[in-house]
Amino acid sequence: MLIDDNAYRYFIGAPLIPWKSSGDIPYSNSDFWKVVSGEEVPGPMMMYNDTVDIRDVARVLLWSAQNPRKADGERFVCSSAVGGGQAIADILRRHMPSIKAQRGQPGQGYSPDYKPRADMPGFGSSKAVSATGGNWIPYEQSVLDIAQFLQRYLTQ
Repeated sequence: MLIDDNAYRYFIGAPLIPWKSSGDIPYSNSDFWKVVSGEEVPGPMMMYNDTVDIRDVARVLLWSAQNPRKADGERFVCSSAVGGGQAIADILRRHMPSIKAQRGQPGQGYSPDYKPRADMPGFGSSKAVSATGGNWIPYEQSVLDIAQFLQRYLTQ
């Protein structure tokens, strides 16, 4: 079983073991940190803006270990949403106003359902969803969970 390396490279989510400081936050979560810490809302950070919650990657890997005959030789794309800095800011301003995310340009640069836009490249991941029998963690939930986790670094 292979997870497509182009799609899973930008996984998002809190680590199993907390980072020592905000300086240790990886690139794939840097937009989240910038928004949570009140910096200017970042624009698109990569060619492919597809993301997947790390908990979903773990679920697909666990499924493949438990279903070796079904997973053997297969490739599963793990991609659940396309968001970016503005989507993160909009979600946090709506659901966690205490964070004080900057306004940026609300609604710009992403689809309301967080699916790939027609003018942007993206990945289809229905095969992984169908094989594992589970859907992806909703993007808004991932954003809120990461933001809640990152708040611990605001006082450092």
